[in-house]
Amino acid sequence: MSRPLYKQIKEQFQLGPASHITHIHNLDGIIANGLRSHSYMKSQREPYIDLSDPGIQLDREQKIISVTGKGLHDYVPLYFGWKSPMLMSHQDKNEEIIYLRFSLNILATPGAVISDGNARSNATKFFIFTDIQDLINLNPKAINDVKWAGDIEKKRQKQAEILIPDKINFSQVYEIICFSNKAKHQVMDILAKSGITLPVEANPGWYYVPKK
Repeated sequence: MSRPLYKQIKEQFQLGPASHITHIHNLDGIIANGLRSHSYMKSQREPYIDLSDPGIQLDREQKIISVTGKGLHDYVPLYFGWKSPMLMSHQDKNEEIIYLRFSLNILATPGAVISDGNARSNATKFFIFTDIQDLINLNPKAINDVKWAGDIEKKRQKQAEILIPDKINFSQVYEIICFSNKAKHQVMDILAKSGITLPVEANPGWYYVPKK
């Protein structure tokens, strides 16, 4: 029996799991409807708190994935790394931001695409995931590093993405990470309301903390 994909990736590339960052107030909707693409959410009237920068999202909205012909906003983005540069601009919202964590087995999803850096960047290349060797196009050292200031290329590579077409069911989340015990209890209450048991961890080390 072959080893699970996520184990092979961890051993060969030191990558995993994948993460998606969202506002804690979006959790009820994600539990009910899954993680949906930006295009889908934009077309709905469901309450949703968007953490992304409008200017950045405008650029992403216009991006077409060359290897599929689909728009970037038609995918749900996950990140290989943690403590992403995006979090730097949300240090005042640490209590409200949660990480949804996914096994890299998600790469086996039909139509999954990987990028070798921030999908918004013109320097970034895209690959339809077909085999573990496709990950040779990534830079695991940059992805796993949390020191990227002053190095534009390293910052781009750190933000390598997994793009899943259209939707990810909440059942694929295996863990949630939040900033504090207060946020942890809030998440656990939301999960309990839906009858869901899931590991929830408070780990402030995954966030940028404002200097006093």
